[in-house]
Amino acid sequence: MASFNPPKPHGDSGTAGKRLGGEQKITGSKYSRLPATRKRDAMLRFGPNIDLDLTAFGEERVRLDALVADLWYVSLNKRPASSSTHDAPILEEWRLALRPTLCLVGLATGHPKLPGHQRAIVTSGLSMFSEQLGLGRTESRWYQLGKPAGDVPEHS
Repeated sequence: MASFNPPKPHGDSGTAGKRLGGEQKITGSKYSRLPATRKRDAMLRFGPNIDLDLTAFGEERVRLDALVADLWYVSLNKRPASSSTHDAPILEEWRLALRPTLCLVGLATGHPKLPGHQRAIVTSGLSMFSEQLGLGRTESRWYQLGKPAGDVPEHS
């Protein structure tokens, strides 16, 4: 049996949450009005006619690699590495809150955790999206995009 060596935990590299802008044009799409600057939880757009923001893709990989490393460390040690937390920012007067994030909603068929045919769902946060390829990647999985909402077949 092959063993898996989890990545080493990281502290904040200083670049994980930053996003560099970059004009991302989606020709002829209603999504071309989305802001070009990315926030940490905004989706990465891709497709045959889109200039990829490779800096944003790379930074997202670094951010997620750091999260995976921390998850592994905490799962094995029941606490984060002191090197990961000793320079962590201090948050005063904190509280838990909810915030909106971009996601997909629709009628799912073939979902591994939500059985049924055309079951109404709201996905986890949307990470990548290509209307051209008919694909969306959430935090959990890929979705094949069928007909968008509002597309009603015409009757003769």
